[in-house]
Amino acid sequence: MIILFKQLGVVGFLIATIVQCTYGQTTQERPNVLFIAVDDLNSWVLGLSEEYSAKTPHLSALTKRGVLFSNAHCAAPACNPSRASVMTGVSPASSGVYQNNQDWRECSRLKNHVTLPQHFRNHGYKVIGGGKLYHAANLRKVSRGAQKGPVMGASKSSTL
Repeated sequence: MIILFKQLGVVGFLIATIVQCTYGQTTQERPNVLFIAVDDLNSWVLGLSEEYSAKTPHLSALTKRGVLFSNAHCAAPACNPSRASVMTGVSPASSGVYQNNQDWRECSRLKNHVTLPQHFRNHGYKVIGGGKLYHAANLRKVSRGAQKGPVMGASKSSTL
């Protein structure tokens, strides 16, 4: 059951939406990229569950303009090893990140790996991060490729 939950939860963790504007776009222009990672999102959103359904009109509209990964799987049964894997492309077995209490950004096996935000920045993209993807309790450590963005949670009145 916990593996199924993690598999469903990773749908949100890996909602990567790539939005390409095709008006007058030449082959030289880069696509706009929006990467959304949602912690513990399950199949109740975006019409992925027949049994349960949450209203997420803005997320649904966004996915129609991009890519929705609906059959993604967790690299590990814990947030931090999975997060490190997504950001570096290195599996938890190779990264040495096995627990949630490790700061994966400081892991010696990952120090020389380029993170996803660093890759985009190195290729001319403006990269901004917000929320808790890096568990940014210490905001000075948010530097692995992203500028500090707003760190906030959704309010009770927000619509996703």
